[in-house]
Amino acid sequence: MTMPRQIVPGRTYLITRRCTQRQFLLRPDEETNQAFVYCLAVASQRYSIAVHGFVANSNHYHSVVTDPDGRLPEFLEHFHKLVAKHQNVLHGRVENMWSSQRTSVVRLMDTEDAMSKLVYTLTNPVKDHLVEQVHQWPGAISYHSCLNDKVITVRRPHRFFKANGPMVNEIQLSCPPLPGYADDQSTYKDLLRAEIARVESDAALERKLTQRKVMGRKAVLEQQPTDRPESVKVDRGINPQFAARDRGLRNQALLELREFYAAYFFSRDAWLSDKAFPFPVGTWWMAKRAGVACVPLDQLRLGTEGGG
Repeated sequence: MTMPRQIVPGRTYLITRRCTQRQFLLRPDEETNQAFVYCLAVASQRYSIAVHGFVANSNHYHSVVTDPDGRLPEFLEHFHKLVAKHQNVLHGRVENMWSSQRTSVVRLMDTEDAMSKLVYTLTNPVKDHLVEQVHQWPGAISYHSCLNDKVITVRRPHRFFKANGPMVNEIQLSCPPLPGYADDQSTYKDLLRAEIARVESDAALERKLTQRKVMGRKAVLEQQPTDRPESVKVDRGINPQFAARDRGLRNQALLELREFYAAYFFSRDAWLSDKAFPFPVGTWWMAKRAGVACVPLDQLRLGTEGGG
């Protein structure tokens, strides 16, 4: 059984989604890059999601986002749907584009964790030895937007989207600083730039020690959408819910998640007999689809103690 996803307004996440069969269905090209950014901008504006950074690799993408209003599932559904439909038209496909595995949504517990995952996102092509430096990646990436305050302006792709349809002809996407850095953007950019340079240097040293060569832009662009990595990926069944370097924050997050699960399943069992029974705050699907009321955990416990 799929565990319920706790959605609380104001949280920051690392999002990862992979293409089906690890195929290169997001392989960089002009149309794919345009469509990815356009769909991301449309979905983020519709659901008020702050996109701090992103990268579209050939067979998966990463993004770091903040969800101020608790609408992350709607954002993901809309974004993934638009990208999949466009890419299927582009590549002449009719099957699912995304992997059947659940989208990875990792809560980032503090500013340090968020910065770490933003660096991880932007340097992903470097860590995989596809290019030597982040700015060389030919796919959709927010590198310049993050470091230079560049607002990305993208036009509606000519495939899939109707010329006279309801989708906007042009849209803009900017990447605001991570929560906690808005008041000192200079320090934020300096830190981000330094961390990116560190990863680039570490990757170069690794290649030198192992005699490994970088693939390079040309080889990346020559790959076919139906290609996939030669390496065999081992699925260890690990699906982390949060990332925290601080042990205290990890313990706190784990306790909160366990309490939410226990309250959710208690409420679900009670709701089957009493449709007015509330669920814990963070319940998303039942609140959206079934209109259940959501209350803080302490109120939920008080309600059950009173015979609810």
